[in-house]
Amino acid sequence: MIDDLSKLMAFSTCSYADFLADDAFMDFGIKPLWSGAPRLVGRAFTVKCEPGDNLMVHAAIYQAPPGSVLVVDAGDSQSLCGCWW
Repeated sequence: MIDDLSKLMAFSTCSYADFLADDAFMDFGIKPLWSGAPRLVGRAFTVKCEPGDNLMVHAAIYQAPPGSVLVVDAGDSQSLCGCWW
């Protein structure tokens, strides 16, 4: 296990994707919110929301360990899109 995830920033996703299992890839429909969005790396903290309800995102902000990346399943493609720093 890599303790310092910042070391992964030096690799392209293609470089380490070659070593992943077939079921370890995210949906191809997931894209950056804008061109030029910064690269980030961190352990995923998953959140499940009902469509139109983001209460669990607010809870996750306080529960996720520092350095985590919130990965939100909002139930559909339009209810929740965003990026928080």
